[in-house]
Amino acid sequence: MDAFFPEIQKLYLRKSRNCSRFSVVTTSIQPNPSSNVHERFGRGVIEVEHVNSVVERRNREGNNEFIQKLLDTGLLQEKERWICEMVQPERLMRFYQVLNQRTRYLSVLLEAVDDGHNQAAVLRTADAFGIQDVYVVAGNKPFEPNKKVTQGADKWLTIKERPGLQSAITDLKSKGYQIYATYLGEGAVPVQEIDLSKPTVLIFGNEHKGISEEAAGLADGKFYIPMYGFVQSFNISVAAALVLQEVTKRARETAKDRYYLSDQEKRELLLQWIMKTLRSRIRIQVQKKLDMPGHVLSGNDLKPA
Repeated sequence: MDAFFPEIQKLYLRKSRNCSRFSVVTTSIQPNPSSNVHERFGRGVIEVEHVNSVVERRNREGNNEFIQKLLDTGLLQEKERWICEMVQPERLMRFYQVLNQRTRYLSVLLEAVDDGHNQAAVLRTADAFGIQDVYVVAGNKPFEPNKKVTQGADKWLTIKERPGLQSAITDLKSKGYQIYATYLGEGAVPVQEIDLSKPTVLIFGNEHKGISEEAAGLADGKFYIPMYGFVQSFNISVAAALVLQEVTKRARETAKDRYYLSDQEKRELLLQWIMKTLRSRIRIQVQKKLDMPGHVLSGNDLKPA
C-alpha cells in the first residue's frame, strides 16, 4: 500500500476497551488517480464499518436478552429498562453474578484503623469475599482509603461511618447482629469456633493497639487466629483476609439461604451499581428523571438536544 500512497501511514483496526467497537485510525491520504488502491482502501473502511454494525447488533441482542432475565427475576422493573440499556451486557451479567454471592449476614467494623493502605486493603478483601457492608469508627486519622490499593473495589461496597463505637454497636445489635472482636486476651476462641448461627459483625482494631477496652466490653464474643511461630499478631489486612476466608465459607454452610441478600436488597444494589457505572453527566440526567414523581422514563429523555 505504501508503494501507491507514499504519504499514507498505517490503517489500524482496534477494539475499544469500553464500548466493544472497532474504529479506524488514519492520517492524511493523497490517492494516486492512476491506481485502484483508493477503491481498495474504501472497501476496507466499509468492511470495518460492517464489523462495527455486527458488533453493535450482537451487543443489543445480548443486552435485551439479559435485561429480560432481570425483569423475569424481579430485579428490574419495566420502567427502568432504559437505564440498563446504557450498560454493556458483560457488565450487567457481572453485576448479576456478584449480587447472587453478596451477603449482609456477615459485616465488618473497623475501629480506629488509621493507615490508608490498611483501610483500603480491608475494603478490597471484603469485596473479594462478598461482604457488602463495612462500618467505620475513625481513630486519630480520617477514613481515607488509598485508591491505588482499593482499585475501585470500595465503590461497590456500602461503607457506613459512625461517630462512636457504642452507638454503632448498639445499632447493630438492634438489627439482630452479634458482635465478635479480634482479641489476644483471656476468653477469646479460635476463629474456627466462632458461632455463626446468627448474623455477625467482626471488629478489627487499630494497627498497633488492637481493639479498645470499650470494644472488648461491648462485644458478645472474642476470637483470635491461631499462630505457631514467634510472632503474636498479623498485620490487620492479612488478619482480615484470613478471618473472612474462614467465616464466609462456614457461614454459607451454616446459614444457607439466609446468608444471601434478599431480592429487594439485590434490586436496590443493582440500580446503585448501574448508576455508579454511568458517566457523571449521564448519571446526573438519569437521577433528575428518577427524582421526578410520576414521570414516564424513556431512553430518549437522555439524548442531548
